[in-house]
Amino acid sequence: MRPRQKQLLYAGLTAILILIWIFYSADDLQTTAVLAGTVRAATLLALGAMCGMIGERSGVVNIGIEGQFLLSAFAAFTITSMTGSLFMGTLAGVGMGLIMGWLLAAMAVGLKVDQIIAGTVLNISALGLTSFFYDRSRSLGIGKYTNIDLGPLADLPLVGTVFFSRPPLTYLTMALLVVVHIALFRS
Repeated sequence: MRPRQKQLLYAGLTAILILIWIFYSADDLQTTAVLAGTVRAATLLALGAMCGMIGERSGVVNIGIEGQFLLSAFAAFTITSMTGSLFMGTLAGVGMGLIMGWLLAAMAVGLKVDQIIAGTVLNISALGLTSFFYDRSRSLGIGKYTNIDLGPLADLPLVGTVFFSRPPLTYLTMALLVVVHIALFRS
């Protein structure tokens, strides 16, 4: 990174931190809730971004990430509502993501289908399948994964609740970000 880029990066980060501090001083609960929601949403986006990045590095353009998300969420919801187990639902979602990735690879690499077309087919298929099989009467009778507090770090003002009192999937995503970065750019 060039010195000018570093200066702009540091200036931008400083401005963001100052704004967060101003908002936190005005209404700490609201600011913490907004930042915690941002981390919650960013967890899923980071997983999708890693999926796309690994696919790109292997030479496959994965346009079907949205379809993978959709069918994985549907499988997780369905299995969780049928079994009452969040863990089984999570495994079903991961398994469906693996199946969708395999389908994309089979079409793009094995059958030599254009990668954009294959991804679009997966997206449209996922939308159609989930719409067709969705049952409005089915509901989850159980809650969600509980937050895991990381000791005294969870008690820090602002950043404690935002980063150190999260569900297990968030911590797993943070660890995966580091592992994928090292695997792709440092090995």
